[in-house]
Amino acid sequence: MDAVDRNTSMTVTERSPVEAKRVVIDDGTKSVSRAKVDRFAGYLNQLNTHCQESRDRIADMALATRKILVDQGKAISVEATLRDLSVMMNETGLSDQKCAETFA
Repeated sequence: MDAVDRNTSMTVTERSPVEAKRVVIDDGTKSVSRAKVDRFAGYLNQLNTHCQESRDRIADMALATRKILVDQGKAISVEATLRDLSVMMNETGLSDQKCAETFA
């Protein structure tokens, strides 16, 4: 198996994984950094070990949270939302949580 250069960009399509689609929203372009997609995937994987919701649902909740914060005049990225929640859930050590309540 060939190593993939994580410093390159990738074009996101309808068949791309959820993390790539959320990076498109965060960056506003269909050509995104593989490294950023990998970071999103890592956050979703970490949250998926703590949350009852699916990775897709977690990604949607992060996007909705970002929209609410932006509407309130607070600049935040989807990546920051996922990162912050991931850190919080890792610190608590809790699992099998309804994370929708945490996003709200």
